Amino acid sequence: MRRRSTTSLTAHQWVYQLIIELNRLDAGRPAEMEGCTEEELAQIEAESPFAPIPSDYRVFMRLLGRRPGLLFTGTDLTYPACLGTRQYALECAREEDPDVPVTDTFFIGHHQGYLLYYFRLGDERVWTHELAGNSPPTAAPNIRAFVEAELYGVSPRVWPQMRERAQAQRNRQGTPDSGV
Repeated sequence: MRRRSTTSLTAHQWVYQLIIELNRLDAGRPAEMEGCTEEELAQIEAESPFAPIPSDYRVFMRLLGRRPGLLFTGTDLTYPACLGTRQYALECAREEDPDVPVTDTFFIGHHQGYLLYYFRLGDERVWTHELAGNSPPTAAPNIRAFVEAELYGVSPRVWPQMRERAQAQRNRQGTPDSGV
């Protein structure tokens, strides 16, 4: 991928290139990457108030939705953590931030509870809403740009450091090595 345009690639080609790039950057090793089953995708799709869900997002989740290596560390965007995000957003809209857009919105995850990520009906952009924030919602042009911003928003030197910290934390906790 190396920052070249991915618009001419099919969704599958894009995700396969993403897997190669995750491996190249040491942000994901083959044993650390796992996609969702069709049953798990059905659960994710059931969270959407509209159908179909964006096809590039569906393919991303099918191929990397359970474990995308170190990508999205600290963000509840993978399965099963993404389930229930719509309910969480509805509660936030009711209790703390009436500006959360809940109509025709497919919530795909959140970052540490204060940033919500979502699609709107008929819109391939990935929106970000900061709960009780002063800034207006922002949008990545599509799921590809959203994922690539996460991947390339981290210096290549940081991915191995993240891996070392994750391993040190597992060692302290006595948790078996999961490959990440």
